Amino acid sequence: MTARFLTHPLAETDIADVPAYTLERFGARQYHRYEQIIVEALTRLVEHPEIGRALKGRAGFFLYSIGRHGRRASHQFLYRVREDGRVEILRLLHDSMDVSRHVPDDFDGE
Repeated sequence: MTARFLTHPLAETDIADVPAYTLERFGARQYHRYEQIIVEALTRLVEHPEIGRALKGRAGFFLYSIGRHGRRASHQFLYRVREDGRVEILRLLHDSMDVSRHVPDDFDGE
């Protein structure tokens, strides 16, 4: 069975670094909460890729804020939907970041 999503190497780093920073800065309890928020957001996104909002000026790219249902989170997934229907996670970025500067250079590769 083909995976329903894939992650760019930069996204893999982001997904590891964000919880690690949370652990260091806010402790184990917040680390586990934030890790769960990331997993739940990824699951929602893969099940409903249309829920993101289009990235202005970058056709085919979308953003999805991971905070939902009263759970505050300051990060968003940058992603696209590939021709085969799989969601490709490109980055997990903090809300304060200029997203257009963090689109991977090799984004054209299928």
